[in-house]
Amino acid sequence: MKILPKKVIGIDFHDHMIQLVELKEPNGDTWLEAYNRLPIPEGIIKDGIIEKEESFKIIISDLFRKANPRPVEPKNVTVLLPSKVTFTHIFSFPGKLSEKEVIKAIQYEAEMVIPFPIYDLYWDAIILEKNGDQYQYALFAAIQKKIADKYTQTFEEAGITPVLFGVHVEALKYALERELPKEEFSLIIDLGALSTNYLTIRGKTIKHYLSSNEGTSELIQNISKKFPIYSSESLFENWEKYKDDPKFKEIISKFIKDKYKTAADIISKRQIKDNTDGIKNIFLTGEYSNLPGFYELAQKQFANIKISIGDPKKSLKVKDANFIKQSTKEEIKPHYSIYFTDVIGTALSRLKAKEEGNINLIPTWLKRNFLSKKIEIGITIGAIFMSIISLIIAGFVSIMHQQLSYERTNLEIAKSSIELILYGTRYQEIKDELKAFNQEITILSNIDNGLFSIQTVLTDILATMPTSVTITSIGFDDTNLTFAISGIAENRDVLLDMQDAFQDLPFISNIDIPLSSYDKKEQVPFQINLTLIFSELPEYDPK
Repeated sequence: MKILPKKVIGIDFHDHMIQLVELKEPNGDTWLEAYNRLPIPEGIIKDGIIEKEESFKIIISDLFRKANPRPVEPKNVTVLLPSKVTFTHIFSFPGKLSEKEVIKAIQYEAEMVIPFPIYDLYWDAIILEKNGDQYQYALFAAIQKKIADKYTQTFEEAGITPVLFGVHVEALKYALERELPKEEFSLIIDLGALSTNYLTIRGKTIKHYLSSNEGTSELIQNISKKFPIYSSESLFENWEKYKDDPKFKEIISKFIKDKYKTAADIISKRQIKDNTDGIKNIFLTGEYSNLPGFYELAQKQFANIKISIGDPKKSLKVKDANFIKQSTKEEIKPHYSIYFTDVIGTALSRLKAKEEGNINLIPTWLKRNFLSKKIEIGITIGAIFMSIISLIIAGFVSIMHQQLSYERTNLEIAKSSIELILYGTRYQEIKDELKAFNQEITILSNIDNGLFSIQTVLTDILATMPTSVTITSIGFDDTNLTFAISGIAENRDVLLDMQDAFQDLPFISNIDIPLSSYDKKEQVPFQINLTLIFSELPEYDPK
């Protein structure tokens, strides 16, 4: 069961009457919570357009305040627009077009059938049916901006912000949805005050819609003209009393037959178009469908078609026993609930808005306001959510900080104990280890200080040797610090000069040349051994 059941309020009004229902959907079922129906005095609304705003606002206030069985709070309100001020049409398009392409093209198609430029209208469209790439049908609806803006302004001044402006074609579909056979064609005849609406439907799919501007208002005006003693206003106010007056029977009968003639034309065209048996069911509904003979004349006119009362109550769960007027077993009388067919339908269309697309003709600026509010609510919810997360994180961090502080205190205590052990019982061991380490450093420093550059020594030796001496080999003994050099001197004098030059080098302590090296006077081969003085050797430069 939902924690917060969804509620929606529907309003339907015309020149003579305004109606309200409140529906709630707590657990899949739709319940009727409240309803009301009030007359509108003549002149406040004319042909569906509000003429006296202040008077209309008072009526709206009473509509909510005096609802049965309790007052209704004006939230999530849907308004069914009077059929006289709306334009509806079903267009056909190639099936290959995408939904975006259809919505774009339908604007230009609509200007061909509507006597107003598209920029002067609030409009909406939905795809009704698509058959592969062959065809698709789209429902288009529109209202003049100045009329819709006036509706919106008047309702808002009365403390009501509508969330949906609906149209009759969808209201009828949703109101009688549970009664409609799924596979058969049905015709719904909705008799209202300002219009008579004819909806051809198959299951949930709208096939054809016609709204004539000839409703009960026309009938009452004709009666008033023929019987001037009865004003049209008094007839509307007391219609339940006057409709059964025998002297009105002929006019009423003619009016009904005219409506059924239109219905017969629709049925005939449907049979030709579909090449089938056509319409199998007719549903009679609407707030004025209780005219005397309305049901009986339908049975006579359409003998081969099943005639039923289109009762929106079958789509609802009803607690209020007074919602239905009891009928006798001898004669068929429409339920009181059919007075509310259209208003129930528009409320149901709002409840199903997320499941199916529906027409909504509220002004564009109001849609933007709703979007801004949704974004604002989303941001607020996000901020609250982030605050909750921040509090959770802060609490977690605080707990972790306390836990870490406790663990740190324990570790510091353990550290102090270890330090006492180290500086107490192991003090001498650490001291000895430090001493041994320092000795190793000293030895390594001495070794480093004792390094010399062999390259520098060899360079100095080679630089001292005369240029006329050819060296054949050089050997170095690092243990005895000796160089053994073999080569050939140009003559004996050169060899003697080389010996004298070596004696001048400070890092050579002994020069050993065998006497046999002096046997020849020229091209003298020799081998000389040079003993080095360690302390005089040049230091090693790592650079």
